[in-house]
Amino acid sequence: MISSLQELFAPEAEFRDFLRTRSLCLQRGTDKARFDGLLDGAALLDLAESGALALDELRVTLRERTVAPAFYAKDGRIDAANLARLLDGGASLIASRLDRHVPALGVLCADIARRTAEEIYAGAIATTGTGGAFTLHYDPQDLLILQLEGSKRWLIHGPPVDFPVGGMPEQAPPQGAPLFDETLAPGDLLFLPAGYWHHCENGPGRSLHVGLFIEPPKGCHAVKALLPRLLAEEIFRIPLTRFADDAGRAAHEAALKARLTQIIDAMSLAEAIS
Repeated sequence: MISSLQELFAPEAEFRDFLRTRSLCLQRGTDKARFDGLLDGAALLDLAESGALALDELRVTLRERTVAPAFYAKDGRIDAANLARLLDGGASLIASRLDRHVPALGVLCADIARRTAEEIYAGAIATTGTGGAFTLHYDPQDLLILQLEGSKRWLIHGPPVDFPVGGMPEQAPPQGAPLFDETLAPGDLLFLPAGYWHHCENGPGRSLHVGLFIEPPKGCHAVKALLPRLLAEEIFRIPLTRFADDAGRAAHEAALKARLTQIIDAMSLAEAIS
């Protein structure tokens, strides 16, 4: 069973090149059982139906639209019969943060995180319909896609959104034909850099793939990490609308900017990624 980056994607230096250059990469598997032991469809359903996965770690879509939990959950737990009916009717089951619940995925994510100094976590999508789980979209994280069961056609469009992060302004989807149109089978691995627009079409039967999300620290994360420190200092808590005159407001603004500049100048990006 695969448990390390070296076993998953060798040589490691080549993987780092793909990360740095944000280049698409498809590796065809010579062994259909390559990913055996990481996860299978039955195990995913067991996690959902047993209550091991919280409802906020699960999502169901049908014809690329989100299904309200009331249709597959009752009293805060998955209703196995209703979920089965939805899946038999062509729905998709999306699970997040599986590294917390599946030991094999947890070990693999931890090894990649240790080697890259980036946050790594796992999700999975099981699809039974002829379409995909989502409409055309992009992810703000890099993705390693591991096809475990069935097949799935990936249509990827460019140009990608440059260095996307969650919460950034909405982007316009690309027009025209895809630059990548390939069907993944068991054992295949796809590296999908952040920002590439994509849509999937399921093959016959049920498809299951695991996505390893790769979230590198960015400058905006380093700035966000400063907030607790700023809140500890009185100057950043003073209301900006309650000065007696413009002179008092201007003096406060100057002092506020000066203090913020001092903090940013002392900030270490090396510490932000350690």
